[in-house]
Amino acid sequence: MLLAKLSAANRIDWSRAAMGGGHIDEKRGAGIGPSPVNRGKPCSKHHLIYDGNGTPLFALTRSANDPDIKRALDLLDCSADRPGRPRRRFKALLAEKACSSAAFR
Repeated sequence: MLLAKLSAANRIDWSRAAMGGGHIDEKRGAGIGPSPVNRGKPCSKHHLIYDGNGTPLFALTRSANDPDIKRALDLLDCSADRPGRPRRRFKALLAEKACSSAAFR
């Protein structure tokens, strides 16, 4: 609801977006898997996409051993799924090196 209100007030910066993720140590819960960066301890990874102002637009939580490129595509799909017309796209997207692939570009 907050994003809908921000969009209606023209407060979302569609000129650029940034996406990234981070590992979180967890003992139990959904999306737990062995961490490739923390000696195999149970972790999850949170993936977020932000607009140009730093407002979070969408977040995903997955197992820490999921490839970043899969989550990057999911983030873009979810951020593009906005109601109303005209459909808007980001003019520029900043992402981690882990998201660099020909299919993603």
